[in-house]
Amino acid sequence: TYIPSVEKGCKESMQKGPLGFPVTDIQVTLKDGKTHDVDSNSNSFLIAGVKALRETLENCKPILLEPYHKVKFLVPSKVINNIYTLVTSKRGMIKDTQQKEGWSGYEVLEAEMPGCELFDLIIDIKSLTEGLGSFEHEFERMQTVQNKELSNSLISKFSSKEEAS
Repeated sequence: TYIPSVEKGCKESMQKGPLGFPVTDIQVTLKDGKTHDVDSNSNSFLIAGVKALRETLENCKPILLEPYHKVKFLVPSKVINNIYTLVTSKRGMIKDTQQKEGWSGYEVLEAEMPGCELFDLIIDIKSLTEGLGSFEHEFERMQTVQNKELSNSLISKFSSKEEAS
């Protein structure tokens, strides 16, 4: 049977979807298939799997995901409101704020932020805290890009790049 070849072709297509990035969270069901005594071989069925999934994905509405990170800030209490503003301006969500135990005048702010918003964050933190603040982060999950305008813009940008290649 050629089912493993079709499966391999589908998996290959998932490595680089219509936007040029891996495709996740889909299920593929092979409902029917026919072989030909002369023309059937593993490579033909692999190519069929690649083409079938590629055509299907091109007709779907892609949902763009982005990485979200847990971010923990250690900042002077006097600038905490500025840090709130910074986090929300970068599409972040504040989860918790507490006085730093044993550190008079410092607070720990926990938030979740899109990974793309972290690139120059250290510059902003150092500026807002006069060099006295810091942050650490770790990957939390992948999440749908919430801003539809941004999502559509990125999808258009990457779709046109993929068509050109």
